Amino acid sequence: MYIYFENEISTETVNELIGQISGHDKVTLYFSTEGGSPEAMRFLIDYLNSLGDTIEIVLTSYIASAGTLLLTHYKGKLSAKSLDYVLFHVIDRQSYNLRKDYSYSLSTIQKQDVKSNKVFAKKLRSKGLLTEVQINNFLKGYDVVAYKKQMKTWKL
Repeated sequence: MYIYFENEISTETVNELIGQISGHDKVTLYFSTEGGSPEAMRFLIDYLNSLGDTIEIVLTSYIASAGTLLLTHYKGKLSAKSLDYVLFHVIDRQSYNLRKDYSYSLSTIQKQDVKSNKVFAKKLRSKGLLTEVQINNFLKGYDVVAYKKQMKTWKL
């Protein structure tokens, strides 16, 4: 079974994709995304990891934002045959600064995001996906793009 996924990562699109994959003995998943929800992406990766060697993921076109978690968290067969670029950026959340009454601490959430981004940067470094300059720019909040020339050095 071959499946092509080219959507934003959301609870809805991830559940639809899981429905398409379920019940097949062998799946090749062509995957491209502009990103979306990191939580939904982690859920998808947990599901994909549970499938073992019955699924192969082929990264295609481009991967951005939450989609980059595949590079650090997916444990199965992964290739980048037709991938043009990968866009990395820190995970951050919308700040609702017009609301006067909300029940959570934005500064606490931001501290959690900073910690999470440092952990992700460590994984990017350990897998050799980004250079030190790129990792430093990533942690400063800049978009970092890897193109085909750099991806050729990756051991996926």
